[in-house]
Amino acid sequence: MHFTGYRPQGDAGGSRVALSVIRDHMAFLHPDITGETEDLHIERYMRLALLLLFGCVLFPNTSGSKVSMRFLHHLQELDGLPQYSWGAAILAYLYRSMCRASMGPAVDICGFLPLLQVWAWQRIIPLQPPLPALAPGEAYSFLPLSSRWILRRGNYRGTDAHHNLPLIRDMLDMLVDGQFIWTPYSDELVAQLPFYCSVD
Repeated sequence: MHFTGYRPQGDAGGSRVALSVIRDHMAFLHPDITGETEDLHIERYMRLALLLLFGCVLFPNTSGSKVSMRFLHHLQELDGLPQYSWGAAILAYLYRSMCRASMGPAVDICGFLPLLQVWAWQRIIPLQPPLPALAPGEAYSFLPLSSRWILRRGNYRGTDAHHNLPLIRDMLDMLVDGQFIWTPYSDELVAQLPFYCSVD
């Protein structure tokens, strides 16, 4: 209530809140935001929006419908958000989720899965979607790496099955040495990274 101006009903003592009720409350608040709106109101709305971003995209859990309240601690001071290493945190959360999903009776995985998907498309040749035709002399953008795969997505989405886990498992089981790109970072990639990626 203190950080967002909103207290979920019926979740007393719970550590997670349903994403749907946060969305509903944001829809209720949004028409009140104008050029004259107080900073406190805007900051509360922004905290709710970031809570949705954390719970739906960057740090989702296996329920897919709730967000952990632990993120509110990091949203106390909005000016301090750029000081966190969010990329490292997202990657660590994904690694932990992959580790948990590979052990015991786990049937689901969570985390920022688009990152894992782009990595797989970049490294595992049989999983790569087909390339769309490009005009002569046209090239795919080099950075960010994920943008080249977004271009390809429309090529296969309408024809391939969305639930093809057995097919993917078979592909991974039958991989041979030449079908996986082992080089972590090419010289070409490193040369084109912004300076802040290699400083210190």
